[in-house]
Amino acid sequence: MVIANQKDEVELDGPTPSFLLAEEFTRIARLATMTEPLTTTSINAAVALATEATQLTPDNPDVWRVLHEVAQMADREDLSLLAIENILRVEPLQPTAQLARLRGVINSTQTVDQRMKLYEQLLSESRRQDLDASVAARLALDAAFLQQQVGDFTQFARWLAESVALDPSYPDAMTLATGFFGDESADIYRRAELLSSAMLANIRDATTQVALAEFLMAFGDYQDAKQLYEMILGDDVVSQNLVNDNLLADIVLSQWAAGDSIAAMDTLMTRQIAVDEKFRSQTKQQQPRISPLELARIHAPLVPKLAVVRSAIYANQNDRAQAEIALDSAIGSLIALSKLYETMEEDKTLEIVELYVQAAWISLWLGEEPDIATTLLEQVETGAILDPIENRRLDGWIAFRQDDATTAKTKLFPLEDDYPAKAGMALIYLTEGNKRAAAMELLDIARSQGGTVLGVWARNKLQEIVGTTFLIRSEVEQLQQLMAGVLQTLDTFILDPRPAIGIEVIPIKKTYSPYHPIMVQIEITNNTTVPLTIASNGPIQPLVLVEAKIETPGAEKNYFPPIVVSIERELSIKPRAVTTIEIDLRNYWVGGLLNANPLKGASISLKGTVNFTARESITRQGTPTLVYEAGILGKRDVADTFRVDGVRLNDIWLKQTIEHVGEVETIHQLISLVLLTWVVGENVSIAVEEPLITPPQGEEPTPLAEGERHPLQDQAIATILSSFPKLHANEQAWVIATMSNDPSIEAVKRMLKEPQSTTAELSWIIRFASPFVPDEALDDATLKAATQSENVQVRTVAIWVYDWVQAVVKKRSEQVLGSGS
Repeated sequence: MVIANQKDEVELDGPTPSFLLAEEFTRIARLATMTEPLTTTSINAAVALATEATQLTPDNPDVWRVLHEVAQMADREDLSLLAIENILRVEPLQPTAQLARLRGVINSTQTVDQRMKLYEQLLSESRRQDLDASVAARLALDAAFLQQQVGDFTQFARWLAESVALDPSYPDAMTLATGFFGDESADIYRRAELLSSAMLANIRDATTQVALAEFLMAFGDYQDAKQLYEMILGDDVVSQNLVNDNLLADIVLSQWAAGDSIAAMDTLMTRQIAVDEKFRSQTKQQQPRISPLELARIHAPLVPKLAVVRSAIYANQNDRAQAEIALDSAIGSLIALSKLYETMEEDKTLEIVELYVQAAWISLWLGEEPDIATTLLEQVETGAILDPIENRRLDGWIAFRQDDATTAKTKLFPLEDDYPAKAGMALIYLTEGNKRAAAMELLDIARSQGGTVLGVWARNKLQEIVGTTFLIRSEVEQLQQLMAGVLQTLDTFILDPRPAIGIEVIPIKKTYSPYHPIMVQIEITNNTTVPLTIASNGPIQPLVLVEAKIETPGAEKNYFPPIVVSIERELSIKPRAVTTIEIDLRNYWVGGLLNANPLKGASISLKGTVNFTARESITRQGTPTLVYEAGILGKRDVADTFRVDGVRLNDIWLKQTIEHVGEVETIHQLISLVLLTWVVGENVSIAVEEPLITPPQGEEPTPLAEGERHPLQDQAIATILSSFPKLHANEQAWVIATMSNDPSIEAVKRMLKEPQSTTAELSWIIRFASPFVPDEALDDATLKAATQSENVQVRTVAIWVYDWVQAVVKKRSEQVLGSGS
């Protein structure tokens, strides 16, 4: 008999019966965790089955991983640690298992001092070389959190710095360090350096990228901010409406600030066209008789922030007519939003007043007519009292636009810390010819409000006075030197024709034999020049989506859920490196589908997606469904189609197979014996092949009448019943788990060598955990008795399986009733 357990031996010599049986237990364990609703019964059943699988193949790391997963779901720390220990026994260099094991040891201690002593020992210079740097970095961050809990922020800072030094690509540590070491007390360069490192640690996180761009804008490095926005967000997202309006306004502002007004107006125009098309489509539905000319004249309002940026850009140019149109649009956008607030049930008076005041301020700042502001403020004052400072500022601006410079100065000059007031004073100084005083006011605004529309406007006004471009801060040169390297790093993978993160799904074979493991490799490639962490908040998500399309001759096409595969074998992938995960599809629902009809075989197409997203959608029938797509830095790969062999069901194959399994000595004979169980049913037709050479008279094959049973089928039953008792216990258990439901062979259940063993009992029970289970399963005496078993594992699984069968039968009957009505 074949007795190999190791996965490499499985591939070379064929799977062992224990391996095949462990596959079944693992598959059903996964099925139990997918039960809806997920209950403690289903989770405990999964734990029982996974535990039994580890007993069958203790050197197979995959079954220990499944036990680890379900043990965590069951909050069984003892089993989780046992699984980790055995994963390390089989794969001693796996970083994630090393980290889990060390954390388990540290957490088993009872005091802070004991834990810190272990951290000190593990991360000492002498022992650090024994640990992977990514593992050490995570332990150092754990130590930092522990010190934070006890209030020792000096030690917290020490261990946080240690974590960052050990692994700068660790997003958790870098993000925390950016907030802790990069607060406002730090110098500008240090803050930018930390933000840049945090961004490179997780290039999938747009939040950090935008935060760095906003930081650069705030401190006047407009050119680098513009490049960062354009590199990270791309050039095509604006037309696709994928960027929210406020973020798009920041992008436009950065383009204008960098001196590229054409790019800014092009971005605005692209968004305007997009919103116009959507608005016109809605208008056409509401007013079907509207003429094409009238429809073409309709323009949708931009959101206030975008509209104000557009107005400021036009105000800075010499096209007065366009500037007035843009200003009217900005004011109209603010008023339209206030009208929307008025329709809401909750009180939005404060928000409405703020919008009117903002509209008045915009009209005074970017326009020249004070009447609009006066009218708006009169409406505000009918229901609210303005803040004295705000009221004084607006009065000053109104006086300035009415050419009353003396009153304007009286109102605005005392407001030393109010930047809109300082902008008014700058314009007053310009009208008086005092360019130096105006420049000082504008420089103060530009430096303090560099990332705002007012700040960029002030910088541009100042450049008009000076007559040349300049940097508003001396630190900008340092920022530009830093960002040159950062942008170059981003450039290497943004301009690289390959995706930053690649995926390839590779079936090991073109054709797989019946019941043999279906091994598939998933290769994840880091095509960048920086390490990429595998984590839920990292650049590479720890789960890969595998969608399987299975076609079986004569079978209906059904929808099957995607397979979610954990790739957390490594903590990160080094630059230009590849990590490979190997999965056995028979450990998932694919195995159950193939087991339900093993004679016909199937063709399988796989599609793998890294960094996937899921969104809800509605089918044509109106039912909700989930749609899976590649998300940020996501990539999809379609593998070559491969086959799982069936059999050519004729009298020749049947005769040869009966002869082949008379004495079961190899795994191939054992598989053939199970295949025989699927040909003995009354509804199975055996084709009679015409012999290639005409046989002697009297030896011709007897043709079968339509519906007539072939005599070899009865001989197959006899062969099964005579061969089964000779099998070893695990071989018998696997046959029991995978054989057909035909009553003629159920007698083998009484021939088990170890009928009371957990393995044998579970093998019979899991037969019924299938969507194709017959209704009669609810009356199976063995299954019902197992729900009362004294064996906890058996009882736990039996209760869940019985509930499963009840749910399947109920759903099936409801579908029948629904189709009948």
